[in-house]
Amino acid sequence: MGSAATVCFLIGVVSVFANTSAALDVIKANPMSDETPEGFKTMSAGTVVPYTYSATNWYGYNAYAGQFPYHAEINFYTNNYLYKRAGALITLNYVITPATSFHHYFIHGDMLYGYITLGTVLNSTTQWEQTINYTESSIVMHPFFHYTNEDYYNIAMIRLDRPAIQTRYVKPIRLPKLSDTRTYLAMEGTSCGTIKEEGLSYLRNPLLSLSICRQQLTSYTFHDQHYCTDVYRGGSFCNRQCGSSLAVEDENGPVLIGDVDLLFQCSYSYPVRYVRLSAFREWIQLSLDYRFDY
Repeated sequence: MGSAATVCFLIGVVSVFANTSAALDVIKANPMSDETPEGFKTMSAGTVVPYTYSATNWYGYNAYAGQFPYHAEINFYTNNYLYKRAGALITLNYVITPATSFHHYFIHGDMLYGYITLGTVLNSTTQWEQTINYTESSIVMHPFFHYTNEDYYNIAMIRLDRPAIQTRYVKPIRLPKLSDTRTYLAMEGTSCGTIKEEGLSYLRNPLLSLSICRQQLTSYTFHDQHYCTDVYRGGSFCNRQCGSSLAVEDENGPVLIGDVDLLFQCSYSYPVRYVRLSAFREWIQLSLDYRFDY
């Protein structure tokens, strides 16, 4: 199967025609199902649906409700399209994503409104979701980022119109501590943020050294603001979203270390590049209500 290099601003465009109504700012609760080690359990039927992996379509493992409570689906409307991106909830007020998620807005300046869905598994089960609006003025870019060169300072925050409510299905994820100097090389990172008919899915891939990534992708930039992962081990998505999170596990649970900003769709041959969030600790702490542990 062929592959194509994809930068974030080309992913996830959905045409809209007659839909001009504003997004409703509502909370949906009262979960009717539960997760188990074996699969997703429906309380009403008492049955377990096993997690599946589709090697043919490269869609990864099905996520179950509450598995990625920090996952955020970012949506914004322009005059002609609904753009869909991914991000991660790092406080109850802020979602983090690459700045290139808003590339089209930089070019055309025609954003009408946006909303973020939290607690979703992107299927027909929506009772635990929280949908919260955001505005153009709530997008906070790194001051050194410019859309003509997304290889540097590619990070942005979105301030929610109101705080999310922490539940079992919606919960912020930790960022690396100030004292955390690990490179995470050869550690397994979990990335979620691809859409398929069954809903949200994820993959697990080991982290590679930047030198190996440079050798494999000589035409692209890899530097100390990046991580990269080996899709040959663990698989690759065909429809991964810009901003898909990269998390590792430690003794205290998941830690968010990056989000996708460069990938090759449907390819086992090339690594995926992520923005290294620990490179921006100072800016994150100065820009929002996040406080790093030491």
